[in-house]
Amino acid sequence: MTAQEKSSYRHVLVLGGHKLATSYAHKITQAKSKGALFYHDLTLVDPKANCEASKTKFAQDVGIKTQSYADAIAQAIKAPNLNDEDILIPDHTAKHVLLQLYINVAKEQSGKEPSLAKITKKPDTPFSYQSEDQTVLALSFATWTCPADCDEPAICPHTKSTRDWEMADKISDLKKILLSKESKALFHSYACPSFYEEICHIPLTLIRDRVAELKTHLSKNQAPVYVATHSHCHGIVGGIEF
Repeated sequence: MTAQEKSSYRHVLVLGGHKLATSYAHKITQAKSKGALFYHDLTLVDPKANCEASKTKFAQDVGIKTQSYADAIAQAIKAPNLNDEDILIPDHTAKHVLLQLYINVAKEQSGKEPSLAKITKKPDTPFSYQSEDQTVLALSFATWTCPADCDEPAICPHTKSTRDWEMADKISDLKKILLSKESKALFHSYACPSFYEEICHIPLTLIRDRVAELKTHLSKNQAPVYVATHSHCHGIVGGIEF
């Protein structure tokens, strides 16, 4: 069953209490009221107590939590009855949140702060941006500014032609490049498929299982760990090492 076919969810965790995340929450609650989808509860999380969402009136099934993104995810994936109806709505305006989660997990397990791993080679995409220390790499097929509400349809709204690109392929290319340098390295890639219209999601069970794999990896060797998140058009990659 694809994300578009599935319409029943339990816990929906939205990263962000800013204007965009608040608009997501409104859109999701309106979809529920129209019978387009169902969820049991929705929570917006933001590190700022006075965020936009805190000043907004929502339905009774919507809550707001003041917490860092990485801590909120870490707490959510520890729920004993987590299942595939529990999802994360990422904040694509934020820094690499899952990389921060991985840093926190590594620090908690080892007792020491990991270093960020440099990414010295990259796949060929029309646009790329790398941090000055070469530890975070942003990739895109767009050389223009995409609207926040773009759901990356088969026909690109900007080019007016078929979207004949797929970021998953470029992330796979990068994985091959990085693992060719260090075969024992761990590379996790998270696709962000559509949840509802332009709003994408990641199953929390997937993050839970990947974090368990991360912990096993860290207990056996000190090889680098890379984590990527991507949609059809955009992606971000970062890594840690000891």
